[in-house]
Amino acid sequence: MSAGEQVDILNERGEVVGTMSREQAEEENHATPNVLIFLFNSLGQTWKQLRPMSKNHYPGRWDITACGGVVNGQDD
Repeated sequence: MSAGEQVDILNERGEVVGTMSREQAEEENHATPNVLIFLFNSLGQTWKQLRPMSKNHYPGRWDITACGGVVNGQDD
């Protein structure tokens, strides 16, 4: 995440209703678009990771394989 990174703000139907910095969106608890990735092996087991204690949200908890926020204007 870079300083001042702009993200779309979503309403309860998932429609974009505005744009603001990621920091402000997190402070105000707005819904924003994200990408989630799950990796499975041939036995159907998923790979998990333990979140670092330095994370703002859910530090030290088990998490999905990978995830990240979508920056405003990103379409690929």
